[in-house]
Amino acid sequence: MKSRFAEMYAHLTFNFKTLIVFEVFYRLLGVVVFFPLSRFLFAMSLRAMGESYITNRMLFEYITTPTTLLFLVVLLAVLSVYLVIEMIYLSLLFEFGYQKKKVTLRDLLPAGLGKVGRALKRYHVLMVIPALLFFVVVELLQFAGVAATITLPQYFLDNLDALPFLRYAFYGTLLLMFVLFVMSVFVLHIFTLEELPLKDAFKKNWRLLRRRHLRFVLDFGALNVVLNVLLYGFYMLIVLLLAAVVFLTFGQQVILGIVLTVLSAVYVVVGLVATFVLIPINYALIYTWYKRCCPEAQPLPDKKQWFAYNFSKRKKLWLRRVALLVGLVALVSNFFSVYSVVAADRSALEYWHHPDIVAHRGASWDAPENTIAAMEKAIEQRSDYVEFDVHLSADGVPVLMHDTTVGRTTNAVQNYRVNELTFEQLQGLDAGSWFSPEFEGERVPSLEETIEAIDGRAKMLIELKAGGDELVDKTLELVEKHDLYDDAKIMSFNQNYLRRVKEIDPEVETVMLITRIFGSRTAMLSNDNYDHFAVEATYLMENPELVHQIQRRDKNVYVWTVNSESRLERVTELGVDGIITDVPVLAREVAYRKNTSTLMDEILKYLFERQP
Repeated sequence: MKSRFAEMYAHLTFNFKTLIVFEVFYRLLGVVVFFPLSRFLFAMSLRAMGESYITNRMLFEYITTPTTLLFLVVLLAVLSVYLVIEMIYLSLLFEFGYQKKKVTLRDLLPAGLGKVGRALKRYHVLMVIPALLFFVVVELLQFAGVAATITLPQYFLDNLDALPFLRYAFYGTLLLMFVLFVMSVFVLHIFTLEELPLKDAFKKNWRLLRRRHLRFVLDFGALNVVLNVLLYGFYMLIVLLLAAVVFLTFGQQVILGIVLTVLSAVYVVVGLVATFVLIPINYALIYTWYKRCCPEAQPLPDKKQWFAYNFSKRKKLWLRRVALLVGLVALVSNFFSVYSVVAADRSALEYWHHPDIVAHRGASWDAPENTIAAMEKAIEQRSDYVEFDVHLSADGVPVLMHDTTVGRTTNAVQNYRVNELTFEQLQGLDAGSWFSPEFEGERVPSLEETIEAIDGRAKMLIELKAGGDELVDKTLELVEKHDLYDDAKIMSFNQNYLRRVKEIDPEVETVMLITRIFGSRTAMLSNDNYDHFAVEATYLMENPELVHQIQRRDKNVYVWTVNSESRLERVTELGVDGIITDVPVLAREVAYRKNTSTLMDEILKYLFERQP
């Protein structure tokens, strides 16, 4: 085994620079092709179902829908051709190295085009099958470790448990694919390098591997165990480095929440690294075995060969121009495709979507509610939104206050109504000492002061309390003045307020607060004055179907006010779009571990959980 791995290393490193450049080039090409294609097919599959958002309850139905399966087959077919081309080039590159011939990417690309054209023309779909078998086996083996750190939605698992034959069929299919992979392991090399007739190619493959299957499987398994350990170690190293950066930047309190927030991005990074490593290394092992069984050198194409056709200089120039134009169009379309996904408020699949964390009245368990200090604390705790309440003072200034009176949250001797005091009088009150001596002197802020203090560091849910049309008008003036169309939503229990918002400025997003729904649910949910809904937690948990009914209308569901861990877990499981909470740090930790396996969750908690 040691000698075989040494040979594999030699095959990988002889033209190592060319191998790296080719893999980078080919992966970038894959991103340019597959990202917009997969996004287009996903959008088509949603349209075919008549949906815009797939909740976890719908996930099983979505995956098993014939149109979705058809789109998956199309994507898999394109992926298979992509893999075949890569493996043809790898076979050729390793053969150059075996014959001690240095080759550059500029030489390799045209030299391989003739091989690609002849192989696909001669063997058609039979080139695709062994490439697909190789990819499935390698990827499943390598991602088994990382996949153990995630979990599937409970609704999806419940559907699988109700149809156990699907689970057995899945594992049986994987076993069959592994057997077929082992039985056809040299076919791609024979097709590419020797170009034997179909029948002779399969006969030679069987003859070369006869009575060597077990040793090959042991080598293949040992290699992938090592790669899996390294991949998982790399994954944990990124997590630890990230945690160290968070600790140095923000402190211990928010480490776990931020690590969980970016865990999906870590999966992407590990996946990108894996794609550069897994296929070349595993394919080099197969090539090593192929050369052990068939050591004779194979004829190599001319490095400058171009499909074996003789193009004139003029035709070659036009081909380059067309290729450059196609490449630029693909890059531009891919950029806008990626940007639209990143800029979207939420993924169209609930599984990949995490709820926004909304700090209720600011971080109101750690600072006096509806003050600048509470907003700063919420931002420090990495809240996505801050929520606060707005009244109108006696002289027409929108100010932050929850109650209609000032007695509970200030040092006022008399319990005046907010609208009985001018802004100057309100600012003369102490809005912090009631909470803690640490906040003595904290003032009642105006809405504009709050907007300026937040300064785009978090989004805002502005709840309009009392003040009539004047409160609505002055709030909208500030939204326009500070260009908050993307950063603020206007929220209220008052239907007239939200209707007036839409009459004055339809671009401002509104959120209707709900404790219960009386009368026609359809009429309320379809009302164009309400872009989104914020539902009381107990009512929502008693009516979980409400989440789906709102989201399928392309509206977000916020839930208020959720503080206990068990209730946070429940509303996260329901798939809400935002959680309004007094404890944003805990809410983030709970919400972002919804896709994390129990084992991974315990490891992260052990390493990073806040100390009491």
